[in-house]
Amino acid sequence: MQFEEIKINEEASYFKTKIENINFEQLIKDIQLNCEINKSTGRGKAAAHIKAERTIGTQSQIIIQTVTLLDIYDKIMNKIFNLLNYNGENMYPYYSVNWAYISDKFEHISYYHHHIESNHTVNVKMDWTFVYYVQMPNNLKNNEGKLFFKTENGFETGILPEVGDLLLFSSKLLHKPEIAPNSELERIVYAGNFVKLDYETDYLKKKKTII
Repeated sequence: MQFEEIKINEEASYFKTKIENINFEQLIKDIQLNCEINKSTGRGKAAAHIKAERTIGTQSQIIIQTVTLLDIYDKIMNKIFNLLNYNGENMYPYYSVNWAYISDKFEHISYYHHHIESNHTVNVKMDWTFVYYVQMPNNLKNNEGKLFFKTENGFETGILPEVGDLLLFSSKLLHKPEIAPNSELERIVYAGNFVKLDYETDYLKKKKTII
């Protein structure tokens, strides 16, 4: 199954496909193990203007290698490469960073954000963000558990992903996962950022300096 483009409005869209031939039970175990051994695993901090006793979700960059983690990474990247015609002679260097995000019913805030700046280790802005749904919350009411998008002109829309859904969208597109206070299941996603690189760009000039 290839990506389907879904229009949000005239200025934005996202892409959706499915990857279902995955051992979800093992993938969840691998993600949990990664969170346990990664010293950088932590609860995401809310934006400065948001006052909350509880911070937002658990996020952990993927640092271990397992058969299941490597398998889902390969399947995701192959679908992205096919969509972007990024195979064979068109293949250039690329950068990707991948992480797990887990949230539960005790999270009571969520806010819009983007992924243009991936982290502090690279001198390049991200092009694409993907989210793969490993486990979804249950006992949902109204908009609970949905992923919301917000375009530059302020238009908002929400979708309810299913386990096995892979979403791909511009890293500059604002989005937020809605809370699920009635759920007995955690939301578990395998997510990442992706950008194509080339040899002609001077990436060091893009980095701000004091000179």
